[in-house]
Amino acid sequence: MHTRRPYHVEDAEKYCLEDDLVNLEVLDEDTIIHQLQKRYVDLLIYTYVGDILIALNPFQNLSIYSPQFSRLYHGVKRASNPPHIFASADAAYQCMVTFSKDQCIVISGESGSGKTESAHLIVQHLTFLGKANNQTLREKILQVNSLVEAFGNACTAINDNSSRFGKYLEMMFTPTGAVMGARISEYLLEKSRVIKQAV
Repeated sequence: MHTRRPYHVEDAEKYCLEDDLVNLEVLDEDTIIHQLQKRYVDLLIYTYVGDILIALNPFQNLSIYSPQFSRLYHGVKRASNPPHIFASADAAYQCMVTFSKDQCIVISGESGSGKTESAHLIVQHLTFLGKANNQTLREKILQVNSLVEAFGNACTAINDNSSRFGKYLEMMFTPTGAVMGARISEYLLEKSRVIKQAV
């Protein structure tokens, strides 16, 4: 049972921003919301909660996805850098290579939360980590999402590029971690969206 005094926003200045919310002394709804709001205002859109990465859609382009950032998040301890989606992709990749075990990254959220973009960024970083030196293979893997989205995405009141179906992307690697290819499967795709435009 939690016996500590509840956290209130007026106490906010007593609590510094944390990269991992698990480290907070008080962990309740008000604390979490306050931390995420403060981080979001500072464009710190990624926050850990233990092994989970929370990503808040900034609704703008940020310059934190360049090859320099990919190198920054390659093979280092998670605490070495601020929370980032590349860190989650790197952790899965390193576990796959080190333990020869399949890994899975689940992306979930409400419409407009940035799931499609997050998936693209994970694939971008995994192709970097998997040394997809074959530019043609790298481009094919990165562009397959755009091709599938052309058949199943739509403009909604909330999101200009709303996925109207689910995707399962499987990437294949050699035992040494070199990317060999990818396979994408769709589910809940309404075939009527492919053959005619909604009115």
